[in-house]
Amino acid sequence: MTKIHIEDYRSTSILGFSEVAYRIAKEKIDPYSSKYSKKKFTLQQHVVIICLKIRSGSTYKGIVERLVEEPRIRRALDLEEVPHPTTLVKAF
Repeated sequence: MTKIHIEDYRSTSILGFSEVAYRIAKEKIDPYSSKYSKKKFTLQQHVVIICLKIRSGSTYKGIVERLVEEPRIRRALDLEEVPHPTTLVKAF
């Protein structure tokens, strides 16, 4: 059986989508909706996570679980931690 090494996959379609969506979001969307924002997550991060949710046909809980398991996507989105599903519901 042939082993697959992560290094062999410089970019997957989901990672490429995440990177492009985040770059566009950073160009078009202000980081925070208010000067009183907690500044834990940016609006740009929320938008891309919600786009990923829609793209994958996932639930809010499902996309959060996926982000927990996919550190390359978290790095692409500059996420130091993963938002709670209710945080994403409120952002949407």
